[in-house]
Amino acid sequence: MYEVGQRKKHLDSSIQEQLRNGSPLCKLYDKIYDMVCEQILKPDLVIYLSARVETLMERIHQRGRQYEANVDPSYLDELMGLYNNFFNHYTDTPILLIDSTALNFQEDPEHYDLLMKTVAGITEGTHYLDQSSLS
Repeated sequence: MYEVGQRKKHLDSSIQEQLRNGSPLCKLYDKIYDMVCEQILKPDLVIYLSARVETLMERIHQRGRQYEANVDPSYLDELMGLYNNFFNHYTDTPILLIDSTALNFQEDPEHYDLLMKTVAGITEGTHYLDQSSLS
């Protein structure tokens, strides 16, 4: 895991340097990105599920998947920060941000029903769902 983290840090700094210098490679990437984005259909709704790192670690343990057994909590924390930053500024389509720390859509019918009702009522904007939505 350490080696992967070191490679990521090197790659991140290399990409940042190229972005700062306005390299031809970055300009080409931007052009291709814009062309591809024009062709991709946008979803009717984006749903982003998040949870506390402790909850994620418990769920990983419960699943018992061997390839997830050694996931580092600090990696999850960093990844969540990146996703939270992205989705908290996402405006391309309607979005439902869900804190699933205390919600279990698979095991609790009340939680699942709440999710279905919430999704059915979303046509635009940013919406939030968490345990307080149950009351």
